[in-house]
Amino acid sequence: MSAAKPKPAWQRELEMVMALVTAERGLTREQLGCPDNESGRRTFERHKKALREDFGFDLVTVPDPEFPGRVRYLLGITPLSLGKLDFTFEEQLAIALASSAWRSSPLRRDANTALTKVRSLGLYAGETPAGQGMSLTLDIGRPDTHFGDLLDAVENGLEVSFDYQTAYNGRTTERTVQPWQLREWQGAWYLAGLDTDTNDVRIFRLSRIVSSVTTAKGRLFARPSLELLSNIQWGLPGEPTDGRHTQVDDDRNAVVAAKSPNTARLLQTTGWKVQSQNGEATTLVRRIGNPAMAANELASHGSSVEIIEPEELRDRVESRWCGALVNHTGSSTRRRGLAKATPDPGGTGSRSRPLAGRPAHAIKAVHLFAMACFIRNSGYVPIDALAARFNISRAQVDDDLGTLNNLYPDWDAPFWLETDTDRDEVVWHDTESSLKRGPALSSTQAVLLAAALDGLADQTDTPESQAARSAGEKLRRALGEGKGRLTVPMTMSYPTLPNPDIVSTIRQAITDAANIEISYVNAHGDQTRRVVEPMQLFTNQQSWYLTAWEDRTMYFRVDRIVEASVLPSQKSSRHDETKAHLPARVAKGTPTATVWVAPPARWRVESLDIHDDPTVLDDGSMLVRLRVADPSWLTGLALSLGPMGEVIEPPELRQRVADAARDALGDSSQEN
Repeated sequence: MSAAKPKPAWQRELEMVMALVTAERGLTREQLGCPDNESGRRTFERHKKALREDFGFDLVTVPDPEFPGRVRYLLGITPLSLGKLDFTFEEQLAIALASSAWRSSPLRRDANTALTKVRSLGLYAGETPAGQGMSLTLDIGRPDTHFGDLLDAVENGLEVSFDYQTAYNGRTTERTVQPWQLREWQGAWYLAGLDTDTNDVRIFRLSRIVSSVTTAKGRLFARPSLELLSNIQWGLPGEPTDGRHTQVDDDRNAVVAAKSPNTARLLQTTGWKVQSQNGEATTLVRRIGNPAMAANELASHGSSVEIIEPEELRDRVESRWCGALVNHTGSSTRRRGLAKATPDPGGTGSRSRPLAGRPAHAIKAVHLFAMACFIRNSGYVPIDALAARFNISRAQVDDDLGTLNNLYPDWDAPFWLETDTDRDEVVWHDTESSLKRGPALSSTQAVLLAAALDGLADQTDTPESQAARSAGEKLRRALGEGKGRLTVPMTMSYPTLPNPDIVSTIRQAITDAANIEISYVNAHGDQTRRVVEPMQLFTNQQSWYLTAWEDRTMYFRVDRIVEASVLPSQKSSRHDETKAHLPARVAKGTPTATVWVAPPARWRVESLDIHDDPTVLDDGSMLVRLRVADPSWLTGLALSLGPMGEVIEPPELRQRVADAARDALGDSSQEN
């Protein structure tokens, strides 16, 4: 006789959690399938880990009334139980949107599992399932290698040590840090914490950690107060003052003259307002904000702009042009540094633990448990609504319902599901030992959702912002109640959706599956009118894009759409055929350029379309090969980098930068 086929891992986990949520008096270890031997003890520890990390439950012990001296196990009460959190329908939609932020991350399984659990909540009559019909999508990209280690250290209050390469001088030093909070900005992750050597709060970019992260297991530190965390000066990467990221804010207005309509249109997409026009020239005004960032933008336009005031901003721009001219005059000497260069795969040479996420079998177990709880909470559900709610096919619904009905022998089932073929719906039937508990979020799942909700709440002009704020507050309270934590250990931010009226028009067209006519300014400043079929708005953490169908799938930067109107008589025919995703990288075969970047400016190119792994020189500067579909784009980048950048090759692009810098300085000297 052949041995019985072992049950798959997902089935063992599902049967375990189903048994626990139906047991009022608790279960013994043997009843959980873990005999009193070494193998059984190891199995029991795996069960406890799965309960905690996949289902969000902890086990508590109670005396066994039948056998004195022995214990039974019950599911502990958790503040992250979805029944206690009681998310409204609008909050469920915000959570569905927030979970999409992790879709390109190894943590996407944790985020997806959290969303699956939220979908277990019953629907209100006539409402759309959470996550369906969203017109926005978020994507933070792939977190840095050290993210998992540092998040664990932040959550557990443990000191860490690592080697860090300073951006401003390229030096590598060992740092010991009390990690307080992680934050994402423009696709890069930063750590704020107390540097124990200097006893000062410092900001560290994760991609500049060049060793593994070592945790001091016994060195706990007191968690900082919420007030202290809210006062961290994260700043923006710009020009150094004291060797740290320092946020400089200039409240004055800058006045510039754009010498062509195209340049004027491009400046208007970044917030510049037209003050006056005189022939081809347009005078524009805007608050300066960060002076370094403003100078970078204006310098990239070269001789197409004139900085009228203030004088300090004009000096910053001209210093960039001077540096670009000096660096691109004659042949480059930087090739001599290539012999000392070392590849820097992924921006770091470390070997920190990768982010693995949860295994696939865990997601299946949670999915089936959530589906059972959803049907229980709703009483009865149309088959089509069940498929839409969990984003699966009708055939998969049939398979899942069969799996749930066959989990138990008929005499021991806590429920049974009836499929009403006449009404095409599934009906829940209780037995005496029905499900007593619904899903709960694990702390990691709650942290991921809360962080993503933070950024969504800052989008004040979107319908989801208020719901995101209230859902995030519920999660924060629950996390604080569970571990005494005053704040979520990381925060995220997304670019602000520009042009609220235009965004509202686009979203309405997506909802109605209608075509729109847009007036669009491309990267050269050319303005055209287009009729497109909008599919989705999404962000890659640097800009917002509209994915739309014209004669093919197209991506339009939302801040360059200056007009939009719905064409109600024309309905989209391809609305569901293509899912939104990040714009495709520049096609293979596109010419490349080798660019040198000084340490303080490395952040400017680390998120660009790099051809292969960057090369780090001994002084901390970097050599990268960039794909260049448009030479004018690279020229603008080199002008804005000024003395901090240099096009090494090809020679024709190098000469193009020198000519552009010379023209800009020539025009500037004549104007002055």
